[in-house]
Amino acid sequence: MNRTGLQHLCLTQSPLITLVFQTAMKHLEIPAGSLKSISRRSVKPAAAGMCLDDLSAALEAHYKKADRRGYLASRAELVQKVREITDGEKFLAYLPHLQRLFYQEIVAHPDCEGYLFVEEGFTSMDWQARQAVDMNAGKRALSALRAWWTGSRFDAQRAMFDIADRKFRGAISISPQAFSGMTGVVNVAPWIPRYHSTGGPKNVYVILDTSYLHRGIRWEDYEKAAVVAILTEAAEAASIRVKFHFADTQASAHFESMRQKCAATGGLTLLESDFSVEDHLTADDRLLFGVSSLGYYAAIFGGRVKCFAPEVAGLDLPAWIRRGLLPRDFPEVVGLPPSP
Repeated sequence: MNRTGLQHLCLTQSPLITLVFQTAMKHLEIPAGSLKSISRRSVKPAAAGMCLDDLSAALEAHYKKADRRGYLASRAELVQKVREITDGEKFLAYLPHLQRLFYQEIVAHPDCEGYLFVEEGFTSMDWQARQAVDMNAGKRALSALRAWWTGSRFDAQRAMFDIADRKFRGAISISPQAFSGMTGVVNVAPWIPRYHSTGGPKNVYVILDTSYLHRGIRWEDYEKAAVVAILTEAAEAASIRVKFHFADTQASAHFESMRQKCAATGGLTLLESDFSVEDHLTADDRLLFGVSSLGYYAAIFGGRVKCFAPEVAGLDLPAWIRRGLLPRDFPEVVGLPPSP
């Protein structure tokens, strides 16, 4: 990959993408002035740049409403914003996947010379199984009609990790299973900084995933296992901080239920959706989780973790691993007995 004279634009939607991108750029000795960033989900930009949540949402809304005028206006704004960020120069885009309208519009930008995938969570480890988009004839027709009418460059059936496109340049990983079998993968794991002790207070972070939202697990069963884990760790904790996944629209009610069950601990703190646990976690802290990728990566980087997934009724870890929902080394990495 020849990157001479190009801007390097990170499209980040999580602190993990930011970390992998920054590590790769440092390893490849890319000048700081060539690093730019666009972020979503209110995540802190990875380099000089801005968060474009509003513009991303506007594009999605115009597309779904088949609002041609609104869509073309928002796309023109996106093209201009990208040029402002990249100083009007050609760029390479670094992104988690391509199954999102916003990402496809950016890699279709006139100044985009190519794109690379950056590891984020478990999707990159099961990438080959996610290439085919399952859409019935009606949805395919509606999607094609919306794209034609609005002038969108979004292809709803495009592979999540499109490696056939001429702009594809490779991928950046930090775990052996990420992008396995994909060409042009660069692993930067040896250069990822590990968590260190600061001698400060020992905080407990409780990270809740979406298994009770999207995987058929009852909230009551998930909560029970989480509460047991919290009560077990509470005695030595300076604080107990709980973070829900942004997809949980009932987070406030769920937190209140957990707070009442954990009243004997002295209280729980609800973290905002844009709070970056990764930026605050130290080797002194304890991270409790079910099947969150944050827990998996924290363990890789030397964090003190406790996985309560085996205690969640209905959560069959071996079955989830066989289905590709979790990496094969999940139990080993997070300190659980090996799956049969």
